[in-house]
Amino acid sequence: MSNERINFYYDAERQGYDELLWNTVTGTPGSTGTALRFNASKAIGYGDLFKTDVTFGVIVPTAPTAGDVRKWGLEQITIGASIFFQIIDDVFSCNCTYNGVTSNTVVDWNTDWTATDTKFTIKWTGFTVEFLINGVHVASAGGYTGISGYSGVSGRSDESIPKVALSTSIDNENSDDLDVSYIETQNTQGYI
Repeated sequence: MSNERINFYYDAERQGYDELLWNTVTGTPGSTGTALRFNASKAIGYGDLFKTDVTFGVIVPTAPTAGDVRKWGLEQITIGASIFFQIIDDVFSCNCTYNGVTSNTVVDWNTDWTATDTKFTIKWTGFTVEFLINGVHVASAGGYTGISGYSGVSGRSDESIPKVALSTSIDNENSDDLDVSYIETQNTQGYI
């Protein structure tokens, strides 16, 4: 068995909104010249990833508030499998969904993440998921005990963690600008 892993970097300044790599799901995603821009729009990548670490450089324009719907992470639309950082109304959370089972951990929004290029990382092994923001562990699923002094997340079901290939996905249903400056993918076990 090979231990070879795939790594790649999507630089929005270099590549813009590349329609050979992204499928527009709703609205009109675009590029600012330095970031992918999502304003009442959604896109999903054509590449299929399995067991990966992915970091999104995201600029969320405002703190979560009533009426907000924003998600970025990994998704397979057809079967409803996903691993997301998400904002629904005024609640920011880390979410896993697979085979109709969902687990969700609410994370207090830090004002330092508002209107600032922030690193949101998902580390997905296929049986565990770890969520980090600017390198700091904020949530997990699948039994991760992790960092010394961290109490962990109880009541999360391993059944909520996808066991199928997923694609990068960005969705901003708000009529404002959610910008993504880059996507860095590392340690990917499978890529099609």
